[in-house]
Amino acid sequence: MMPSKPDNPSFVPNPGPVLRALAKDAGATRIIALCDENTLRHCLPKLHTHFDHTLVFKPGEAEKTLATAEKIWQHLAHWQITRKDLLVCVGGGVICDLGAFAASVYQRGMPFALVPTSLLAMTDAALGGKTGVNLGPLKNYVGSFATPVGIVLHLPMLETLDEKEMREGWAEMFKHAAIADAELWRAYEERAITTKAPEPDLLERSMAIKLRIVAEDPLEKGERKLLNFGHTLGHALESWHLEKHLSLPHGEAVAAGMWMEAWLSEKTGQAEAGTHVRIAALIDRHYPALSIPESAVPAIAAYCRFDKKNEADRVLCTLLRRCGEGVIHCPVRAEQIEAAIRSYCAWER
Repeated sequence: MMPSKPDNPSFVPNPGPVLRALAKDAGATRIIALCDENTLRHCLPKLHTHFDHTLVFKPGEAEKTLATAEKIWQHLAHWQITRKDLLVCVGGGVICDLGAFAASVYQRGMPFALVPTSLLAMTDAALGGKTGVNLGPLKNYVGSFATPVGIVLHLPMLETLDEKEMREGWAEMFKHAAIADAELWRAYEERAITTKAPEPDLLERSMAIKLRIVAEDPLEKGERKLLNFGHTLGHALESWHLEKHLSLPHGEAVAAGMWMEAWLSEKTGQAEAGTHVRIAALIDRHYPALSIPESAVPAIAAYCRFDKKNEADRVLCTLLRRCGEGVIHCPVRAEQIEAAIRSYCAWER
């Protein structure tokens, strides 16, 4: 299932009729829900619709594997689910990425819809037609590009989030402003916002940045790589934590990654003076500093070699020219990456 023009997500007050209409339009005879234990309890009742089958997994990044995808395929095959049925993924980033991947290759592609239940999923995982699972500690290393038949946004889902989960989603919103909207970045600098849900117009403005970039480059051949700001080092941090069986939420990893990559932006001469200080100030105001042992620094830097944007054994980062303007294909050396991590750890906050 190759991506077509990305679907515009729909904000709806009542998801049930919308999901049933999506199923009808897709010619689906049955609707299968995929969720985790948390979204089963807190979010599925908000949909007010009937599912023919429901697949439930444990919450967390540990479930985002090929082994879990295989379990999904086995259940779908057992129930004789076909390409005439619809898989509805109800959850945060893990469920959206995992479910979309499973659907995109089951019988070479079955229709699926996404119902993101976290701010992080609404601003990131549910948008853009990317799917994926982790390969051991390597983030999103196996996946596909596939377009959902619909993205259904129901703002009351955000009421189920705690403050930490809300901050995760704000990290992606900060990223969108940092790479493409200087005015929006200035607005973020002037307010303390990360523990509450964003106003709908602010959420839509952030989502519009990603949707515009994806529409111009759906297969990530060029400008879509702007969306990876903070993710080369952010994913490396997540990989190291996964390897050590430690928990690190994606949003916190991206926030730290943006701090470090803003530092790299100035040190490599890409960014105008003062850019890193502005990025660091906003990140440090909203996110606790990660505790990174000195012994982990070379290993984290080494994980950057596995980043999917790299070419010919060169680590290529998305960096900044200034707050509100990103730049892609920036080569960085291992010693520069290690210096960025150490600077983050030594920074006086």
